Amino acid sequence: MKDFCKKYGIYIFFAICFIICLFRAFKGFCWTDESFYFSTTDRFFRGDALLKEEWYRTQLSSVFCLPFYALYVLITGSSAGVVLYFRFLYLILSFTVAYTAYRIFTKGYPWQVGAIIATLIIFYAHLNITSFSYYMLSMDFLLLSMLLIYDYKNTGKVAELVTAGCIFALSVMAMPALVVGFIAVILVLAAVLLIMKFVKLPESIRKPLEEADILKSCLWVILGICIPAVIFLIYMFSKVSISEIIEALPGIMVDNEHDFTYGYLIRKFFRAIKRCTAGGPI
Repeated sequence: MKDFCKKYGIYIFFAICFIICLFRAFKGFCWTDESFYFSTTDRFFRGDALLKEEWYRTQLSSVFCLPFYALYVLITGSSAGVVLYFRFLYLILSFTVAYTAYRIFTKGYPWQVGAIIATLIIFYAHLNITSFSYYMLSMDFLLLSMLLIYDYKNTGKVAELVTAGCIFALSVMAMPALVVGFIAVILVLAAVLLIMKFVKLPESIRKPLEEADILKSCLWVILGICIPAVIFLIYMFSKVSISEIIEALPGIMVDNEHDFTYGYLIRKFFRAIKRCTAGGPI
């Protein structure tokens, strides 16, 4: 029995968590945000053009939901039940991220560390909306991409970096303000590469940096980012022209419902991640 619990205990725990979250999926309804996300997806499905005919700043998350929405309507013939459908999809996504975190962290830490991290990922949901909200999509995709980049040091598989890049692009798609953080990281890494080239560093610092192979890793991640970016651009320019996007920008930049800056959005996003990992309220 002891060996059984040691081998299968964590999977039983995940199964129990899944049942709890599945039960939660049938409870409650947000009349504002949750319905808004998928009504925007429905508009795109019916032919409305993003940016030109929709000015909400995080509308790109609805573009991500569009293929899933179209598949649901194709199979069922209507949008009835689509909110519950996206809750089920979110459940799959959150458990995928949680299990990935568990597997990666147990490679170098006690299993309890991986289990705690996975549990926090499973049960956290911003505003308690357990669905494909722009907030949860951006956070889960960002976490998953960072986990894969972190795991590259264990596996050395380039496919992990390319996949991480693809997933990070989806995170930016859900929360466009994240592109600022990406640029900041690239600038920091570029500075590190320049320092390595022109400054004589102690061997204890230079050796780990060389082993990290920063330039090669960055290029593979950027390649991954380009894949969904190209697909998105093809879709976008099939719906709207550059001149129409420029014309719509003044309306997109004005948001009377949320009177704050992009800096606030960026700070709020990373503050939420910090509080989530600490187990505190958002």
